[in-house]
Amino acid sequence: MVIPYPPGIPLLYPGEVINDTVYGRLIALSQGSAKFQACADPALQYILVYNNKKGGEV
Repeated sequence: MVIPYPPGIPLLYPGEVINDTVYGRLIALSQGSAKFQACADPALQYILVYNNKKGGEV
């Protein structure tokens, strides 16, 4: 999950696709004064993505 503060409302949930709209919002918030919570990198230099396919390698 990615939670920018302010406003403190989750922007990305596990399993959600990062589309152009979400990407643009993340960039705008990261260039502003937002701090990010509940993600691997609070500076939002990267987002840790897991690809867990049923029966596939992790």
